[in-house]
Amino acid sequence: MLELAQQNLKKYFGFDNFRNGQQEAIESIIEGNNTFILMPTGNGKSLCYQLPALCKEGLTIVVSPLISLMQDQVESLVQKGISATLINSSLSLKDTINRLREVAEGKYKILYIAPERFKNEEFRLLLESLNITFFVVDEAHVISQWGHDFRPSYTCLGKVISKLQGNPTIIACTATATTRVQKDIMEHLHVTKWNKIVTGFRRENLTFATLAPLDKVATIIAKIKQYKTGIIYCNTKKDVESLSAELIRKGISCLGYHGGLTTKVREAIQEKYMNKEVDIMVATNAFGMGIDRDDVRFVIHHKLSGTIEAYYQEAGRAGRDGQPSECILLYTTNDESIQKFLINITYPSFDIVNNVYKVIKKYGNQVPFPSDLEYQVDRKTKVFISAALSLLTKNNIIQRVRVKGKKEQSIILNKDVNLRAVIDWNNLSIRRKNKLKNLDNVLEYIHTDECRQAFMCSYFGEHIEACEHCDNCKG
Repeated sequence: MLELAQQNLKKYFGFDNFRNGQQEAIESIIEGNNTFILMPTGNGKSLCYQLPALCKEGLTIVVSPLISLMQDQVESLVQKGISATLINSSLSLKDTINRLREVAEGKYKILYIAPERFKNEEFRLLLESLNITFFVVDEAHVISQWGHDFRPSYTCLGKVISKLQGNPTIIACTATATTRVQKDIMEHLHVTKWNKIVTGFRRENLTFATLAPLDKVATIIAKIKQYKTGIIYCNTKKDVESLSAELIRKGISCLGYHGGLTTKVREAIQEKYMNKEVDIMVATNAFGMGIDRDDVRFVIHHKLSGTIEAYYQEAGRAGRDGQPSECILLYTTNDESIQKFLINITYPSFDIVNNVYKVIKKYGNQVPFPSDLEYQVDRKTKVFISAALSLLTKNNIIQRVRVKGKKEQSIILNKDVNLRAVIDWNNLSIRRKNKLKNLDNVLEYIHTDECRQAFMCSYFGEHIEACEHCDNCKG
């Protein structure tokens, strides 16, 4: 079977040899072993399940968190002559029905699915009737509440897999997972044993540094002039728009990318970047997963990253061609206080949410808007209104309804409830503390005087010698 995999490697992907860890992972998967794959960004994790899918009978399901990532993967596979498709919210109802029919008829080898699709009982029943050989969880760290990008929709996957016929092989892939997160992934997927393929976190060609410049824009422009090709990550849509506008004013050709843009605009921007029509991208973390441009010479983080995992993954988009590249994190003490403030307003306390809830109830049958509430709550509560409304909406206590001619959504009370009983305040507290701990880890990385690569590798449970070329190693 490995011989067939080698033939397909050349036939479909054009490679003569496997990269580090790929052959071991592929052998494990083809032999039917549940397999956990932990490889750095750009090391070819996708090939580890795509190739076995071509070598064995049956369907391979791939659960992926991003629509853009799915589309890129499917387009790439189809261009190679591999029968692959996707089902997610970007499809019309008619297209979804047709796609499901084709899947049931056995037209495809690989099916990419958004995790939210498993909420649909009819879809789950369809899966239970199919011959599924491999079940892949891509970006598997999002299944864990201890991971850096927790997605609650992933937590049902273990139950879904347990109901599939034929006991499919489970494959979990990620570039970033601590020992704690790995254990959590196993528990959520109901896996008691698997082969673990870990190729290491060290990237020999990357130079890591942190800077605290008085003028961040000037520092960024200097790096652009030095390297020409790079990505600048910002934390917010507002930062992306202001920084990209400032760079353009300074004569720098660049594009801005964030989740607030329409799908069509994002796809056009991404295509221009991948086709090398533009070399500088200013973006939020919405840009990156599945981006495989190999000549990125620098990645700069304009402000603090929220976690070591996110920073390592985003910085790792530099130097995929193996050439020397820089990863720079820009930092000011003000950035720290802003991050802590954002964490605190994301996870409001019971008292804050209860204050907002009581004001909503006072309106009775009237329909207030968020701006109406600002005049009814105290100054301390005002900054938490948006987060409180999100929490109340998520727990189906209120509805948010668009009103013609209004920028805001109106607020409709669904039911009168005991907030302490309905909302899991303990879980919110745990997640808030976890976010603050993650931020502390990033601050420790910034202020450490040890080798930066050694620090990050140690965080992930790997111990290496000093890299000899980060800012700390160079002194």
